[in-house]
Amino acid sequence: MSGLAPQRQTNWIDQAVPLSVVDALRDVVGASNVRTGEDAGAVDLGSNGANCGAGIVVAPLSTGEVAAVVRICHQNGIAIVPQGGKTGLVGGSVSRPGEIVLSMTRMIRIERLDPVERVAVVDAGVTLEALQEAAREHRLEPGIDLAARGSATIGGMVSTNAGGVMAFRNGVMRHRVLGLEAVLADGSVYSDLTRVVKNSAGYDLKHLFIGAEGTLGIVTRVVVKLDPSPLASATALFGLPSVEAALRTIRLALE
Repeated sequence: MSGLAPQRQTNWIDQAVPLSVVDALRDVVGASNVRTGEDAGAVDLGSNGANCGAGIVVAPLSTGEVAAVVRICHQNGIAIVPQGGKTGLVGGSVSRPGEIVLSMTRMIRIERLDPVERVAVVDAGVTLEALQEAAREHRLEPGIDLAARGSATIGGMVSTNAGGVMAFRNGVMRHRVLGLEAVLADGSVYSDLTRVVKNSAGYDLKHLFIGAEGTLGIVTRVVVKLDPSPLASATALFGLPSVEAALRTIRLALE
């Protein structure tokens, strides 16, 4: 029987996370937004059944609530696993008993979309598809696309420095982010929601969070650069004799 996966502990709250901590979390985000036991197991696990091994899921609504949750966990020595759309396939959001999953499912506000500045300020839980649809109303696009657009969240894409099918033309997520806000491990907030491309004032710390997989902080809000939507698009299939020929073709296409 050693090959079978271990069963989730039915009394995990007593053995892993103190009830006092659970009550404190409920006070912050509301009782209905803290799922435990079987209620936590009912949450969509994404591609990996271990995504919810922690047995408790907390869903904050704002940066302030995220900061309060992190402070509680920091004071009690409890690890946090941030989760966005759970579309990753490398185990980045897998949790264990004794940890807390912090879900971004309620942070879905598109705070601002400025067609003149060509920027969008969004919560980390906004899906790529939702941002694309909002931008298209102004004939704009976020300049990045991938197959999991309906589930992948902007915060998760920032934390993994996602690329997608437009990376050759528009760059990866690092090239699309103008500013961001993140909650650090002690619950303090780093906020640099600049909306300009050129900002020479001080260190450009946002790049530390992009691609960091949430290890340096939990991204809560993002300023995304938008581009004009193309007037037309076409898909073509090329049969090329070598890698060198493919590279030459790509260079010509980029020009």
